[in-house]
Amino acid sequence: MVFLGFKPSKAKKGYFTDSHNRADVVAYRDSAFLPAMEVYERRMGHYSGAHLDVFNPPDLQEGEKRVVHITHDESTFYCNEGRALYWMELDRSKMKPKSLGASAMLSGFTCACHGFMRLEGSELRSYQLFLAGKNREGWFTNDDLVKQLKSLFPMFEQLHPNCDLLFSFDNSMSHHKRAPDGLDATLMPLKDGGKNCPLMKATTWTDAEGQVHEQSMQTNNGSAKGLETVLQERGLWRVNMRLICGDCKDQCMGEERRVKWAD
Repeated sequence: MVFLGFKPSKAKKGYFTDSHNRADVVAYRDSAFLPAMEVYERRMGHYSGAHLDVFNPPDLQEGEKRVVHITHDESTFYCNEGRALYWMELDRSKMKPKSLGASAMLSGFTCACHGFMRLEGSELRSYQLFLAGKNREGWFTNDDLVKQLKSLFPMFEQLHPNCDLLFSFDNSMSHHKRAPDGLDATLMPLKDGGKNCPLMKATTWTDAEGQVHEQSMQTNNGSAKGLETVLQERGLWRVNMRLICGDCKDQCMGEERRVKWAD
């Protein structure tokens, strides 16, 4: 198997795929993300001192507000999730449970100035304990995250008066979260009126001359437009275009796809 180019690896449960070195990811990071964060960081201020307990306010220009960076993450803990090393008597051994047991998930928001946040005299906290499971509270979804965030906004604003709040989320599901009528080409069929295609909000597009056009995503009878109609209205439709092309089926991405097109 090694001679054929295979290697042994453990199958892992998870959504994450490490593509941080992919060409388009690097280009976005260098041209958009890092410059934007540099602008925000100038307005954040920082902590110094042996115990990082001395706050150094940012040098703000007239009309600017301090930026507070609030980060979100979640972790899941299991009843039988324990250490692998135990102190045992010479002829004894420990029988560990076969399953990890019941789990509890913690979804929380923190900031550099407060850590986990709370309001004096209130039971409101910036974290939430969720008992996941089929016969418990179900599964923590995007809707639960949105509900939690909305309930915490008053506390965030009260603890950080006259500040701009910048949120970062480490939640794989929320990366693809859209409004119910949000634009998503992957949900659109080729023809109009797909049964499973949601009704999407109107959008705008810019032609070659720089003129902006508003485009409805619904037909005159109220059904959802298909990709063919949308592309025809933008002057991009070509005869015999397909919903899924050969490159997509072959999973050609990035530079490999550009080289193939160039050839």
